[in-house]
Amino acid sequence: MRYRSTARFTLVVAGCLIAGLPGNAAAQQAGIKAGFNASAISFNPDFGTRSASESLIGVTGGLWVALPARGRFAVQIEALVARKGATELIRFGDSLTVTYLEVPVMLRVRDVLGSGAYLFAGPSVGFALSSTYEDEGVEEDAGDELHDVDVGLTAGAGVEIRRLGIEARYTWGLRSVFQDGDAPEVKFRNRTFTVMAAFGWSR
Repeated sequence: MRYRSTARFTLVVAGCLIAGLPGNAAAQQAGIKAGFNASAISFNPDFGTRSASESLIGVTGGLWVALPARGRFAVQIEALVARKGATELIRFGDSLTVTYLEVPVMLRVRDVLGSGAYLFAGPSVGFALSSTYEDEGVEEDAGDELHDVDVGLTAGAGVEIRRLGIEARYTWGLRSVFQDGDAPEVKFRNRTFTVMAAFGWSR
């Protein structure tokens, strides 16, 4: 229940802020961003003799907005499509690939350690759009085994020069990726490191 509450709160905040943008157009900064991520799934407690899967390289990108456009502090909201998953998850050679629509709502602190540098952190909600599990060359839809919503915490840093920027972030999944099955005591959580380039403008 606490994950649903966090997801609803994140979406309500994002919706209210975005809905208010047209009325305060001079105070917003917006843009697009895209990049790559390295994702894995951690096991808690250890699954057999391992504490995490092997990493899967994916892509991510989408839209972002920060308001106000000036000042030291801002709220940064994003809508990103991210390909996540893991390899050697359950057995050697298998893989899980999940495409999420992610909505992070984060506090952004500008001009850290010099002009153009910034930090950001906040909750993120991911909605599973599609999923595929592959083992020994056979692919199948894994949607029935996964939770439709993933909740996490994101933190990172970036640097912005004029309209261009680059940033790195890490997202800790808080909810088990899988629904309770044969091993309900084991929690499988997303762990994702992402690097993206961004283009933005103010108005």
